[in-house]
Amino acid sequence: MKRVGFCMSEKLQGAYLASLVNNCVSDYFANRRPERTITNLKNFLGRFLRWIEDRELTPQVCRAYVKYMRDKELARTSVSSDTRRLKMFLRWLYEEANEGNGV
Repeated sequence: MKRVGFCMSEKLQGAYLASLVNNCVSDYFANRRPERTITNLKNFLGRFLRWIEDRELTPQVCRAYVKYMRDKELARTSVSSDTRRLKMFLRWLYEEANEGNGV
């Protein structure tokens, strides 16, 4: 699969966001993270992509997703774990942007 570079000028949504999610999971795999970590991250990001649909990834949308999870009355540990996984993905995006990959 061809790697899609991170581009600050492109909106983080749709197929472009899905490609970045795939890159993130691939990087975690390449960096030999525990299999369970990768599986949980991949499952979370799939749920997140289905929820976000064609909306642009913004801080407001991230907060709305956390609120959505809380409103679904998920267990506190589930909300906490998924919030941590969202932060992992956002941190990965930040690092990609600062490495100059496609910026």
